[in-house]
Amino acid sequence: MTRLSSTFAGLTFKNPLMVGSCSLTADADSIETLVRAGAGSIVTKTISPEIRAGQSGFKAGRYATGWTCKADPRVSLPQAEALLKRLRQSTDVPLIVNVIGRSDNAQVWGETCQRLEAAGAHAIELDLNCHPDDGLVLDVPKNLSLFDDFSIGQEPAASARVTKAVKAAVSIPVIAKMTLRAPDIVGVAMACEAAGADAISGVNMLGAIGGLDVENGGAGCFAGFDDLETGPLLGPELSGLGRKYTALIGKATRTPYISGSGVMTWQHVIERILLGAYSVQVVSALYFDGPDVIGRWLNQIEQYLDRHNHADINQIRGTALARFRERNSAAYVPQVPSITDPARWAEVSGEVYEKSAIACKCISREGAQVSFEAHKCVGCALPAFHAPDAVAMVPAR
Repeated sequence: MTRLSSTFAGLTFKNPLMVGSCSLTADADSIETLVRAGAGSIVTKTISPEIRAGQSGFKAGRYATGWTCKADPRVSLPQAEALLKRLRQSTDVPLIVNVIGRSDNAQVWGETCQRLEAAGAHAIELDLNCHPDDGLVLDVPKNLSLFDDFSIGQEPAASARVTKAVKAAVSIPVIAKMTLRAPDIVGVAMACEAAGADAISGVNMLGAIGGLDVENGGAGCFAGFDDLETGPLLGPELSGLGRKYTALIGKATRTPYISGSGVMTWQHVIERILLGAYSVQVVSALYFDGPDVIGRWLNQIEQYLDRHNHADINQIRGTALARFRERNSAAYVPQVPSITDPARWAEVSGEVYEKSAIACKCISREGAQVSFEAHKCVGCALPAFHAPDAVAMVPAR
């Protein structure tokens, strides 16, 4: 055990950085590269007993505030078995297989996961973002499928049936992965916990329209495609939702939670652990910054622990969750702006005034001098918002 390691769901992880299911975890060479870079665990690309036709290969699309992807092919069951057998020889981290189906058929789910366990998987991650088939009708509002697909993970009962079936079929840990398609994600998590899930993960991607080419009549952002369709919203735009559901699921369940979606910096990793996460899934940051980001983050996390005098990372887990309360229920301590760096303030104060004066009651300007009248402050915090390196909010005297 090291200061970054943890044990949960019957497995030991050398650090909290888990590479989530993506095109980077579809082949052994890429996975071995990620492990050498320092990944604490790997979740394979989605494995399906039935490969859907028409997947033309992974394609990325980037736009002003984020990115998206499409046509990311799944891994077949025979491919996954061969992948696991090689990786069990070449890597030393937990190998978690992401498995998807198209119904709640207990036999299909069970037999698929049994084969993956036999091939060497350390754990199963159930991708509940799977679409119903074989006559399965979900008890969810019909408009959830407008220009999109239904998902088994939208319904607590169907999700619980899949979880229970796989738990009965295998002896390795079973992780239930939540989907943002669900109208009640917390209800699905609670149902999977009751069905025996060893851990919960989430929250996958959000179905959305990921950016338009405004110079080309509103075409989509994928090279080679002119049409628009719903697809995954990924990366930085999901950070807030990732934090929210880490906290909500942490409050509502006792099962270890693996937090993903929108993890773009080492600070995001710390945030999720402070909110109770046992491990943190990283995907988008690897596409933005490459696999070396893993080692950099691990060093920065260690430095954070040193600065705050923590012997190991488990000491900080859930400390922010204790602060998470119902909206508008927390006591407020009046705050006022205080200049923390006069030299920097002299450089930026004019710009801050122009941006803040329309709403900030306490900022004033006389000639080139911008200052605060603390007795007029109503706590808007806009000066600190615009110049965090020059202004801080402090308790009013």
